[in-house]
Amino acid sequence: MPLLKFEDHYKERPMNARLIGIDFGLKNIGLSISNSQHTVASPLSTIRRTNFQEDVKSLTSFCLDYDVKGLVFGWPLHMDGARSQ
Repeated sequence: MPLLKFEDHYKERPMNARLIGIDFGLKNIGLSISNSQHTVASPLSTIRRTNFQEDVKSLTSFCLDYDVKGLVFGWPLHMDGARSQ
């Protein structure tokens, strides 16, 4: 999976591929899933952070279960746009 800037993503993405959005917090990792056309993202789950290996196992499981072809990383934000922890 190549590492791309978001604006370059559409040039390189597999067609009809789902993406998982990942928001890292200090205690949790929030996940959302896109539809295959990338027009809608819906909440998927929250991973309670334990240690790196377990967090990666959980994320990998979601990627396999939903046939994910790309990851979008972000930071959790409050409704006012301020960064959350």
